[in-house]
Amino acid sequence: MVKLSLKHKLSIIIATVLTLVIVIVCILNLTFFEKFYINNRKDKLVSSYNNMKDVIEKNGFAEDDIKAEMLRLSKLHNINVFIVDINWKTAYSTQNNAEYTYRWLQRFMFSNDESIEVLADNNEYTLKRGYDYESRMSYMIIYGTMTDGTQIVMQLVIESIRENVRLFNRFILITGAVVLIISMFVVYIVASKFTKPVNELSHIAKEMSDLNFDVKYTG
Repeated sequence: MVKLSLKHKLSIIIATVLTLVIVIVCILNLTFFEKFYINNRKDKLVSSYNNMKDVIEKNGFAEDDIKAEMLRLSKLHNINVFIVDINWKTAYSTQNNAEYTYRWLQRFMFSNDESIEVLADNNEYTLKRGYDYESRMSYMIIYGTMTDGTQIVMQLVIESIRENVRLFNRFILITGAVVLIISMFVVYIVASKFTKPVNELSHIAKEMSDLNFDVKYTG
């Protein structure tokens, strides 16, 4: 059996720890990142809905205030905002041509499609998540009705999380391998500096056990 030196043992320990860290990060990313992303998107959508509702309740349907808030939400979170009357006549919209979007939104809001998941449903709003087969994209929408029957509808694109997770894990593995190689090189040099006096002390102890008291530590 090969007896490893202290330097090699330290290098192996550091390499093992770094490898475990990389593996754990990848596993945690696969397990929890999608939930984290969805919850983050959901919170942003609910917060944006409440902000839009507050603007309307505070200032009424003042065009400048509503448009300014809609533009802010669109730029900040990439959220499409629609304000429609009880007959689905557009009052305000962040999209120029909203006819197709309206059909898509009405499917989300009024159909019993089992692929559409209800994330929240209360007196203030309804929040849903689903997939549009025509655009081949996943969306999250929130909608609620004001006291006069006007509806606020918001749409947020949900990115392909699984593909992003695989891409991120691939990046972690590549960068982790590079970091591991560089770290091992550095650790090997540092371990050499660190173990040299230890080995010298070990050698002195052995010589003294052989009754050689002339040896001295020079480290």
